Amino acid sequence: MSRLHIKIGPMGSGKTTDGLRELGIQSSLNRKTCYITHVIDNRNNNHLPFSTHNESVNRLPTSTIAYKIDNLKSFVDMVIDDDLKYDLIMIDEAHFFIDLFESVKLLLLHTQNTDIIVCGLDGDYMMNPIGQILELIPLSDTCIKLNSKCVKCNEEDLNITNAPFTLRTIDNDEQILIGGMDMYLPVCRSHHIV
Repeated sequence: MSRLHIKIGPMGSGKTTDGLRELGIQSSLNRKTCYITHVIDNRNNNHLPFSTHNESVNRLPTSTIAYKIDNLKSFVDMVIDDDLKYDLIMIDEAHFFIDLFESVKLLLLHTQNTDIIVCGLDGDYMMNPIGQILELIPLSDTCIKLNSKCVKCNEEDLNITNAPFTLRTIDNDEQILIGGMDMYLPVCRSHHIV
């Protein structure tokens, strides 16, 4: 049986870093690994297939196959039709995939002994669910909500508190607006402005 591991949290909480750490461990054990992210995420450096706020993470293992796609179903069809076998599949920025739930369900049904790591935001800048990642929790073997540290508490020299939320710092009410720490900050509940 395959296993589903979910890593959720706000911007800057280490979701990608944590997933890539596991991907690196598996790859170093000569296991077949795959990294997937959504094509809409244009925040990364041109030479990297992923985006992270952790400057010490600067590459994928050389043996990892990377895809930047706009729908997961095409990847799942390829895995099933071509009988591709991966030991680990990491789906990053999962909240962007509109076919996430069905695709992950199919991967769980049609793969054997595959660890599927799904990383993404659990909420938008208004604390509303974003994408389909929360729908996967009942199917998961593990689900971890990561936190960052509140940037506002730090700026105000207050006790540093956990930051489970993402605050948008520019005036725009679209739910999906691609940006990094130039547009979003991890904050605690008392610093989140709704």
